[in-house]
Amino acid sequence: MHTSIIPQKMNIRIRVLHAIDYPEIAKEFQRKHTAVLEEFGVKGVGSVSNKWWEYAGSYMFIAEDIETGEMGAGMRLDVIDPTHDIPMEEAIERFSPNFRTIIHKYDNVLAESCGLWVDKKFSERKLPKNLMRAAIAISSKLRIYHLVSLPHECTLPMTQALGYTIVDQDGLGDHGTYNYPPKPNTDNECYKSTLVELLDTVNLPSMSEKERDLTFWLRNHPTQSINEEIKGRVTKLSYDLRLM
Repeated sequence: MHTSIIPQKMNIRIRVLHAIDYPEIAKEFQRKHTAVLEEFGVKGVGSVSNKWWEYAGSYMFIAEDIETGEMGAGMRLDVIDPTHDIPMEEAIERFSPNFRTIIHKYDNVLAESCGLWVDKKFSERKLPKNLMRAAIAISSKLRIYHLVSLPHECTLPMTQALGYTIVDQDGLGDHGTYNYPPKPNTDNECYKSTLVELLDTVNLPSMSEKERDLTFWLRNHPTQSINEEIKGRVTKLSYDLRLM
């Protein structure tokens, strides 16, 4: 039986890119994201259904092996504006027709945290949380003051640890929870995803003090390197959160 061996040490760079300026990297991001979803049999996810790299309001946060240049994880911030829907709109509007009216009240200052994926080779290194924290840290510098997301039930606790709160509002799902996306190889079953929000990216009042300190530190030091040890594996994370 073949078993993959995760390297004991990996040097990873996390950086942010304006997607419209890096279409080839964005297409590689899309290809990798789609491959991860297909591996789990998931189809019909809004964040992979359009050419988001042609939109000026899309920002990529990517994690890549410094030595090889291989992209191993990523996520996006997609800003909403009067002419551009964010990915979750298509999913939620089917269940909550008033959602579009509600969300477009925040045109140009709200973004969806979406398109999160991790290649198996890069797993167990807390990259999803590090990517999301990086996005939160610099979002206000991008003039994004509100964030929303639609995490799967497995990743909901991580978003809550980063200060997101469940949107429990009449007319928006079952206490914010939706049956989305469809489960593979089933006719009627769906995963559960929950609408969450982070309403103040400047002051981050919904975060714990420890997490807020980490995020502010990253905001104030956008280029830096740290070592993290997880399950005996050392990962050197080099951040470059200057917009390129």
